[in-house]
Amino acid sequence: MGTRRLPSLPFLSESDAAALKRRARTVARFAQRRIIAPAGAFLLDSVLGLSDFIDDFVDSLEEARKAMVSAREQRYTISAHRR
Repeated sequence: MGTRRLPSLPFLSESDAAALKRRARTVARFAQRRIIAPAGAFLLDSVLGLSDFIDDFVDSLEEARKAMVSAREQRYTISAHRR
């Protein structure tokens, strides 16, 4: 990030402006370390978990479809008098 100048405010002295900039940097570092990075990690874990869930769900649907096809094929092999 480049250097940014605070707008000239008549009530803000040079030392106050410098202190304000230092505090803003401190807050930005805190937010990055304590809020943004953990939130990003949580979001990534959530997306990966959702992806795994969808993969497992699709596998379950495929197994259910195969079981239904197998049951349907077996149904036709049962003799008519046993139905």
